[in-house]
Amino acid sequence: MSLTKGLLAVIGIHLVGVLLVLGFVLGASWLITRLTGLPWSETAVLLLVCFIWAVVLQKIFEAGFGGLLVFLVIGCTLAFIGGWLFSRWLSFSFLSAAWLPLGSAFVFMYYFFSDLKEVREEMEEEGWLDEEDMPIPRIRFMRDDSEQTGEALFRYIIANAICRRMNETPSVKGSMDSTEVQELSIRLADAAVFVLRRKPARTQRFQVTVSALRKAFNQMGQQPYEDDILGLAVSAVNTQLMLDTDLEDIARSRRWATHFMR
Repeated sequence: MSLTKGLLAVIGIHLVGVLLVLGFVLGASWLITRLTGLPWSETAVLLLVCFIWAVVLQKIFEAGFGGLLVFLVIGCTLAFIGGWLFSRWLSFSFLSAAWLPLGSAFVFMYYFFSDLKEVREEMEEEGWLDEEDMPIPRIRFMRDDSEQTGEALFRYIIANAICRRMNETPSVKGSMDSTEVQELSIRLADAAVFVLRRKPARTQRFQVTVSALRKAFNQMGQQPYEDDILGLAVSAVNTQLMLDTDLEDIARSRRWATHFMR
């Protein structure tokens, strides 16, 4: 009896979902038809295709609900504006013309994501974060394996990413020597940890901003640095989080106190 009720509940939920999608497609397409004069049937079919397009890309990019909305807006813009333009330039119907930019964008975005994923995997396999790439020594963050927690590793990797970026940017580094750059990088990494510790686990992307770092320094009782320094740190931190999924997992899964073995 309970199994039957469970199946009926699942079927009911799916039916409600189908009706919601159908209602959205028909309602939105009717509104677009009233505004543009396009055929309702073609508009409804194209809008449904855009919805499917957005859902597929959301799954590929592992994006959240916000990502779904972004992809839906991009898809509708490409389909309706591109379809209108191509139907005027080419001897295609509006529905056929709309497939051209929509399909082309899907192919490009899919292969762009695949290439980015391959680059990230290659960098991880080649040990691109080995000790030789770390200007700040490990001993500054952990003296032995017992201190190798998620937070210590996170600070170690992020501080070195900021340090490398600063050494590559003379306009920001200025007259600071290597010791000063290292100390500044550690303080910036600590501020980034302060920000990320307070982000909800369901946040779509774990990133920091200049304003968030400035606020973190104020809350820690420290004087915030200039925007060019904070901007450099933001770029280094967010790039590192994007390329290193294990590092992002430490922040997202709250594994700050977890001990890691070498």
